[in-house]
Amino acid sequence: MIVIPMLIQTLSFGFVFKNVLKNNPCSAIILAGILFLVAGLFVIPMRKSMTK
Repeated sequence: MIVIPMLIQTLSFGFVFKNVLKNNPCSAIILAGILFLVAGLFVIPMRKSMTK
């Protein structure tokens, strides 16, 4: 479960960091936080369906 996402991240994040985030580590942390919040929003419907 973890191997495939980490492989995708390893192959793609260098390009994203250089071209999208302009080699700014602060932007990388902000992007990680935003993606973390998006992942949390996707979990909400799953929790509601599990409690029925």
